[in-house]
Formats: sequence, structure tokens, C-alpha cells
Amino acid sequence: MSKPVWVYVYWSESSKFNDKDLLTFAEFERRCAQVAKQVGVDNGYDKTKVKVLFDDGEHYEVRLDLCPQEDKGFQSYVEGMLIWIGSERFLSTYGHDEAIIQEYEELKKYLEKIEWA
Repeated sequence: MSKPVWVYVYWSESSKFNDKDLLTFAEFERRCAQVAKQVGVDNGYDKTKVKVLFDDGEHYEVRLDLCPQEDKGFQSYVEGMLIWIGSERFLSTYGHDEAIIQEYEELKKYLEKIEWA
């Protein structure tokens, strides 16, 4: 199992983050919740590009869309991806492409290894 411990912020549209911030995972998630609440429902989102560093040396890069209806942080992003992969909507979009399905199944296995503190 991999535990997220640090988050490197490449850039963000939110003033809650500075470019090149290195934050503990807990602090990053706390700020993400604030940003999502600040943005509000149906007011767009603040794009934020990060690298999540895990205790086993692994890392994961992603651009989050911080808002109440999308990503409220990295954990909510992961939980959403795990629900989406294999869903009816996913299959109706990608069901004809075995390569994409395989790629997402590998991503799902990787994301399922994450252990939340």
C-alpha cells in the first residue's frame, strides 16, 4: 500500500497555493477543501497541477479541477476515478477500445493501492 505524504504544486489558479509549493498531504487536502468551497457550485473551477509523493517512493501527477462538484482534493479525485472506471458512462465512451480499457484498468489497480491515513 502507498500512503500520500507530500504534494508538490507545479501551478494553480487558486491563490491558496504558490507555484512550487511543497506541502504535507494533509495541508494540501485542507487547502483544496477551502478552494472548492470558495469557488462554489456552478462557478467553474480552479485548475491545479500537482505531483503527489508517496511513502514508498512512487509519485502520481495530475491536474485537479478544484470545485464542489468535481475534485475537492486528491483523495476525492481518486475516489471519483475508481467509481468512473468501469461505470456505464465509461463503457459507453470507451467500450469499443480495448487499449484504453486496459490502460484505465491498470490505473485503477494503481489507485486502489493508495492507503488513506
